[in-house]
Amino acid sequence: MALGIEVSPGVFIVPDRNIGRNANILARQYKVNGFEFRGRSGLNPVKETFSVTFKNRSKADIDQLVAFFQEREGTIAFSFTVPASGGGEETLQVVCEDFTQTYVTENTASSCSAKFRKVNVPTFDGVVT
Repeated sequence: MALGIEVSPGVFIVPDRNIGRNANILARQYKVNGFEFRGRSGLNPVKETFSVTFKNRSKADIDQLVAFFQEREGTIAFSFTVPASGGGEETLQVVCEDFTQTYVTENTASSCSAKFRKVNVPTFDGVVT
């Protein structure tokens, strides 16, 4: 599978380099008499977000990307393929909670930046991806 987002069957839009990945690990903390106890907070304690940019693209590509984000309204997950830390690729389910469109020139070039949040989607076999 290609890196990036599949906005329609067979059409991938690849973000610019320097994709930002931020992980926030949620833990519960309890202190008693100088001792500290820590544990998981909920079923999915790792909150991951991604910052992506699509700079100096054709207006048609950015319009297609923005329409893709607007159709999903921040509630419908989509596949986002990124480089895996061990090599290769990994495909994650994400939602786009925030995006900005910038018009560089009137008809020829535009840019878009977006923030994705990883979501855990249960599959039919009961495994959460």
